[in-house]
Amino acid sequence: MSTSTGEPGNGGGGDGDGEPDARRNGHDGRSGAGLRGVWITVIGGIVAALVGATVPWLLTHNDKPYQPKGSISPTHSGGSIGSTGQGNSNSDSATGQDGGDSSSGQDDGATASQGSNNKTIKGNWWNKRGSLKVTVSQVDNESGHIRLHIRVDNGYPNAVELDDAGGYFVAHDDRGHSYNGNYFASQWPATVPAGGPMWGVIELEGFIQPGARHLSISFTHTFSDSFDAPDNIGVDNISLPS
Repeated sequence: MSTSTGEPGNGGGGDGDGEPDARRNGHDGRSGAGLRGVWITVIGGIVAALVGATVPWLLTHNDKPYQPKGSISPTHSGGSIGSTGQGNSNSDSATGQDGGDSSSGQDDGATASQGSNNKTIKGNWWNKRGSLKVTVSQVDNESGHIRLHIRVDNGYPNAVELDDAGGYFVAHDDRGHSYNGNYFASQWPATVPAGGPMWGVIELEGFIQPGARHLSISFTHTFSDSFDAPDNIGVDNISLPS
């Protein structure tokens, strides 16, 4: 009896291996299709992202610089410096307020200027008692508020204190009205160092009386360890801006 190994083997191999090959081929086909779909999705997403980023950039960027609608120009408020003129002139005069060494004076002229609501006059109104000298160099009228620019020279070996509040400072205009110093609005150091000058600004309380042309100021009491320093000192006939 003879046995055949070729055909049955091949047939058996074909029959035995056919279905696995078909399944394997089918699985490989499905895998390839799935990978192609994934790549298409990825590439499509990249293209969409590039288009989404490029189109707005092209719409908003060009070679022309940005130009706002309309133009903005700087503006200025307030009035400009106006006319200048000479103030009243007076010759130097001796006062002798306490019978001691005392003198006062004013320069030959004053210079005035004004803006929309502010007026200023510059001059040199002064009084000296002993080695203490008070000089008013400028008077401002800011909408009715008077500000006095004052320098004090102290030739004594000790400091001298000139207060601008508490009744130790008073001003009188030529219409009979009195004014105290505005402590909170003034810039007044009060203490004049020994041998040195001191500068400050005193603002008067309230509004200046309409029609007033001149002002007198007085530090009614001074404080110092120098026994020969004057008890008080003032300056008369200070011109007011008009």
